[in-house]
Amino acid sequence: HFERADLFEMFGKQKDYRLLAIPNSPTLGHYLFSFRPSDEPLGQIDYNRKLHEQAPRETLSACIIAKDAEYTLGKTLKQVSEIADEIIVGVDETTTDKTFELAERFWARCVHIPSPLSVGFDAARNLTVELATKDWILWIDADESLEHPENLSKYLRQNCYDGYAIPQHHVGVEPLGVSKTDLPCRMFRNRLGIRFYGMVHEHPEREMNKGISGEGQEGRAAVAVLPDVSILHTGYSTEKIRRERFNRNFPLMQQDVKKYPTRILGRTLWLRDVGHLIQYTMERNGGQVTDEVTGMGLEIVDMWRWLVKNKHLRHAVESLPYYSRAVSVL
Repeated sequence: HFERADLFEMFGKQKDYRLLAIPNSPTLGHYLFSFRPSDEPLGQIDYNRKLHEQAPRETLSACIIAKDAEYTLGKTLKQVSEIADEIIVGVDETTTDKTFELAERFWARCVHIPSPLSVGFDAARNLTVELATKDWILWIDADESLEHPENLSKYLRQNCYDGYAIPQHHVGVEPLGVSKTDLPCRMFRNRLGIRFYGMVHEHPEREMNKGISGEGQEGRAAVAVLPDVSILHTGYSTEKIRRERFNRNFPLMQQDVKKYPTRILGRTLWLRDVGHLIQYTMERNGGQVTDEVTGMGLEIVDMWRWLVKNKHLRHAVESLPYYSRAVSVL
């Protein structure tokens, strides 16, 4: 399957190089080429040229929401600016520092958005996604860094994928190292109707519980995990910060259960957070299994059995540690 340009790059410098196109039909045919031997070495196909012609790179919008992030956002913006054709930063209207001005220095399109704590993180992210004009959307936060952004370019092509999962490593100092690695879908095609669901711990989907490609999208491979790009998350670096984030997020989780009662991921996250709540409550009361703790344990058991009964087995497996904690308490 050599093309005219391929043949020229390999043999075009040879003596008396000639190429004839021989049609077999209006759309198919052959190339016949000839040359005379010479001392000139054979050339090589320029695969960068070939890829650019056959599968030109598509464009990328980076969407970020931020609050009081002037000391962390700069690194994130510098990394995504290496690959993004457009950067959109939604700045929480309750911000008190120079986050907005910092983002503008990176030529980002900056807009004020309502606080995610009042409207939900899904609504906040959807406001930035609605402004995106490029072929792909990458979403990332101000307390995250994009490692090896230069490797993203080759994935911005026409192909069978609607999105890419990027390994997200949560790192901290208590304990030291990587505490967990998630595989969220962090990059997806624009103009497919994909939006975020979840007042907190939000994820992009075409329809709730349907994922990126949704149902009935035959022939689509949906999401691929990228092996040579990663996201480093430093927002939960200490136990004190994790407790503060939990206290911030738990009221949103309570709202999420009411707003999206059928959201499967929401049920799993609620089960997890109730498991944390059992731990924190027993730490405060000296390890007593009170009626409150018993009620939370029973709620976890019921939720976990619902996941199994409805064959959401991946969620059930991920929730096993919290189910085990509830069983031990009961």
